[in-house]
Amino acid sequence: MSEAFKTQLAQPYPGPSLPSPSHIRLICLRPGTDEAIYCELMVVSIDSAPSYEALSYTWGDPSITETITMTTQGFKTTQQFSITSNYFSALKRLRYKNKPRVLWIDAFAIDQSNLDERNYQVSFMSKIYSRAAGVIVYLGESSDDSDLAIEFI
Repeated sequence: MSEAFKTQLAQPYPGPSLPSPSHIRLICLRPGTDEAIYCELMVVSIDSAPSYEALSYTWGDPSITETITMTTQGFKTTQQFSITSNYFSALKRLRYKNKPRVLWIDAFAIDQSNLDERNYQVSFMSKIYSRAAGVIVYLGESSDDSDLAIEFI
C-alpha cells in the first residue's frame, strides 16, 4: 500500500456515501487566484451528471500536505481536508479565475477507506473517464528537465 494511500485513509472521508453504484462524486472547484482553495463535493448520477473533467495526477510525496476547505452539496458545514502538495498544486493550476470548474478526481470521488466502494468505482472508471468532457493529466510542477522531456516526446 502506498504511503499516499495510507495518508488518505488516515483522515475521515469528507463526503456522504454513494446512494447507488451508478452515482459518482464530483467537486466544484471555486474560482480564485492566490486565495485558499475551496471545493464543494457533489453526489450525482453518472447519467445526469453536469459536464465535468476528469483529473489524473501523480500523488506526490505523502508527507508534504496542504489544506483545502470542503463543503458538501446540501450541507452547511465546512471542513478542512489535507491533500498531497502535488494534488494541491494541480487544483491551484486548474482553477479558473472567474468561474467554477467541475472535476472528477479519484482522491475525492472514491472513499478510499471503503473497500467495496473502492473496488466498484475502480471498475467503473472507464465509464467515468469516457463520460468526461475532457481528461487532464497533471504530472507536477515543471523542473529543470521538463523541456528536455517534452522534446523527447
